[in-house]
Amino acid sequence: LEAAQVLGREVWPLVLDEHERDVVAGAFLGGPFPNRREHTWRTVDGRRRVILWSNTAVLDRRGGVRLVIATGVDVTAEREAQAARQESEARFRTLFEQSADGLVLIDPHDPDVPWRIVDCNEAFCRMNGYDTEDLIGASIDLLHPYPMMAQEGPDLLAWIREEQPVHGEGAHRHRDGTVFPIESASSLVTVGGRELVLGQDRDISERKRAEEQLRQLAAQMTFDAQHDALTGLPNRALL
Repeated sequence: LEAAQVLGREVWPLVLDEHERDVVAGAFLGGPFPNRREHTWRTVDGRRRVILWSNTAVLDRRGGVRLVIATGVDVTAEREAQAARQESEARFRTLFEQSADGLVLIDPHDPDVPWRIVDCNEAFCRMNGYDTEDLIGASIDLLHPYPMMAQEGPDLLAWIREEQPVHGEGAHRHRDGTVFPIESASSLVTVGGRELVLGQDRDISERKRAEEQLRQLAAQMTFDAQHDALTGLPNRALL
């Protein structure tokens, strides 16, 4: 719209559908002033835009509204981005909770608690033997055999930032004191405007036991192939 199309005319029919006009007009004129209101307005080509209004008023001697001075800012893009971010975070939350792997969100920037646990799923708690409330707010070093993040955190964060996702094997200390092997993957995510580390951990104790059994079996088979079954002495294949 151009100024000539608006001046001297009632604004509501130009930008609002009929069923919206009384509500929005009441919000603009009802005070108290100053105030901030957010409404969806219609453009001349029929598109819907979200406008954030900052309003003040000139009052008459009786305190009635004589004139409203309104400054509007189009925040459509910001609201669409916000809605998309909320939808993305909702999907992330669903996947986070339903994952069979242990998932943990860690704040590597906390000045007081090295690599503070921000959130974790049920699988992560169960794997390590803790309840959620025991872990959230604690350092991830609670689960390490030594204070790894307190000592190596900055280098690890730089590695994740450069090569994410990063994969490796390590060890966790269960609540009962036993140390068990894990396979982990770490990457950076942004949640609620904060840069966090997403850790995906899997208990590989059974796999390690199976690998050790296979190693021992292979060693035994090699020994049997090279030694006499009765005397245990090396056979000709070994001589």
